[in-house]
Amino acid sequence: MTTKKVSVCMITYNHAHYIEQAVRSALDQQGVAPLEIIIGEDASTDRTADVIRSIATAYPGQIQPRLHASNLGMMANFLDAYAACTGDFIAFLEGDDYWTNPQKLKLQIEALEAHPHWSGCFHPVIYVNQNGQPTGQVHPRHIASEVTFADLCRGNCIQTCSLVIRRDMLPALPDWVRTMPMGDWPLCLLAARCGPIGMLPEPMACYRLHSGGVWSTQAWLTRSLKLLDVYPQLAEHLPAECLPDLFAGQHHFARHLVDEMGEITQSLSHRLGFALTWPLRRLISRR
Repeated sequence: MTTKKVSVCMITYNHAHYIEQAVRSALDQQGVAPLEIIIGEDASTDRTADVIRSIATAYPGQIQPRLHASNLGMMANFLDAYAACTGDFIAFLEGDDYWTNPQKLKLQIEALEAHPHWSGCFHPVIYVNQNGQPTGQVHPRHIASEVTFADLCRGNCIQTCSLVIRRDMLPALPDWVRTMPMGDWPLCLLAARCGPIGMLPEPMACYRLHSGGVWSTQAWLTRSLKLLDVYPQLAEHLPAECLPDLFAGQHHFARHLVDEMGEITQSLSHRLGFALTWPLRRLISRR
């Protein structure tokens, strides 16, 4: 049994239909003790807070709800929950996702202890619909032994619900993270600056696609352009030695996006397609 303390960092908003499954999948973890579950509940308009109160009553001390009276916003809620974590390791699980293997944390922490140069550890996840039925998609598709900062600059292959990190390598998140449109990619980049993030091959979690998902419900092109905009934001905050990898990653991502948008230039008029892809082609031409 792992005796080092583990924190589960969970944020949730309007997940009344899913939050209990998420919390219980954390409570079901075996071979890790002590385990604390920090839940940042961001003033949901449904019964999410009531469900959390009910479960927390049965597990006093282990489940630590942070029930906000007013909505902080996703990133501020995430930073608040992260700051409350006191474990040697921090695992991440959003309120609409869930873990499927009760040995997940034990396996990941054992892997981290066997690879002291790793800053964290992750695994593939299975995509499911709102009812928990698999969609046939697994992310990432390809298995690697570990991913580096440079790898993550080319795109984030790590789903939040799969990640465990060492808290001593990233004891606090910088305040600029709250300005990002998402938390998982900056978190992974910051962790990877301290060492590569190892990968285990077995899927041990489910990422749920549903109509209330903040990120997954956005159109593919909208998400892609937002991700492209994150690069200059990251460049403002990360040290100068990170810039070559960031610029190389931005170029790779833009080129990939242009390739994906090739369908637009074929299905719409040539002039419209040319206009839509011009900013990306201009970015590539500068490299």
